[in-house]
Order: sequence, then C-alpha cells, then structure tokens
Amino acid sequence: MNRRKLWGLFGVIGSIGLLVMYTYLLFFTSERTQQIVARLTLYAFVVFLLLGFILVGIGILRTPQIPPIRELNDENTCSSENNEKSS
Repeated sequence: MNRRKLWGLFGVIGSIGLLVMYTYLLFFTSERTQQIVARLTLYAFVVFLLLGFILVGIGILRTPQIPPIRELNDENTCSSENNEKSS
C-alpha cells in the first residue's frame, strides 16, 4: 500500500475513533463530564470561527487596492471626462 492511501486510511480510522470517543464522552458519561465536553466544543467552535474572520481581515488588509481602470485617449485624459466637457 502506498503512503498516500496509508495516510487516507489513518485519517478515516482516526476520525471514526474520535467520533466514537466524542459521542461516548458527550452522552454516556457523568453529567459534569458532559458539561465540560459541551463547553469545550462550543469554545473551540467559536475560536475557529473567529480565527477565520481574523484571517479574512488580514487578507483584506494585506491585499493592495487595485486602482480603477480608466480608458485614456490620446491626450492622456479619461474619455468620459472629455464627453462631459463637450456636453
């Protein structure tokens, strides 16, 4: 079996294992453990959501602003400006 399929198999088996463990912790343990697991899950969800917003904001801040494209005529002025002047 090649390395790629081995990593894929490990990912599937690992995910199923974590799902089984999470389900057990959330539904079949003491109420205190269930509360802790639910709170940690909610906290992790909010953290990842806000990290996504932070990454999008950083991406917007780092992207250079693209100037609007203006069509220039022979006199290096915008043709729409010339049309307004002649009207």
